[in-house]
Amino acid sequence: MSKLRFNFETKEWLPVVREDKPRPNAPTVHQDEMEPMQSMADCKFYTSKSAYRRSLKEQGFIEVGNDVDGFKHVNPFETKEYDAKLKEDMTRSWFECRDKMAPISEFDRERCKRIDKQRKGSDHDRRERDRDGRSRN
Repeated sequence: MSKLRFNFETKEWLPVVREDKPRPNAPTVHQDEMEPMQSMADCKFYTSKSAYRRSLKEQGFIEVGNDVDGFKHVNPFETKEYDAKLKEDMTRSWFECRDKMAPISEFDRERCKRIDKQRKGSDHDRRERDRDGRSRN
């Protein structure tokens, strides 16, 4: 089905005739010059795109811009290595605290005792708990 256009003079729907526009037969020209821009890599000002890209390449940087093809951001907190290291650190910290090997000041120790006492006093749930903290009822 082709597109239709309403002619108000004749009160008729007429098919739209599309004329292909001739394409210009000329090369596309990209300028090397740009407005002065300060590089975040070396804090120098550049007015040439090629000089800017050359300096980035020499320093080991990659110019990404808006092009996201081939560039996959990896969140360092969502890796198996990070999870394993976190679990190891948390386990070590737990044992250090349990065995009183962790460096903690007397002020912090007294503060923790006060917090525990306040928490026990405000506990209105009097049900018995098992060792995992679940109620036995």
